[in-house]
Amino acid sequence: MGSDFAFKRGDIMLSDPAAVWRTIAHDLARYDTCFASILLEVLKSGAADPGRPDINSHFESLIMEPLMERHKGSLPHDIPVIIIDALDEYGSDPSQAGKRRALLDTFVR
Repeated sequence: MGSDFAFKRGDIMLSDPAAVWRTIAHDLARYDTCFASILLEVLKSGAADPGRPDINSHFESLIMEPLMERHKGSLPHDIPVIIIDALDEYGSDPSQAGKRRALLDTFVR
């Protein structure tokens, strides 16, 4: 397994949709040194700002780009498994509606 993330209602860090891809990128970097090297280059280039809560940018820059580069030409069994659990726990605060929609859109991609 490459990473897992479980939402938890009432926990500010585990109920924020913006934390998902940053956390998963960190886990994948710990799991795979090649991914970590690619991710480091992405971060050095300024292509992603992990401090900003931009879910789409985090997904593209911290997950998709490094994974596509890392697994260029690889067979599907080489791609890490990512488990995201308890989506019903990421709260119903109306101010988070845009973040929830953005996160769901990244799942489709």
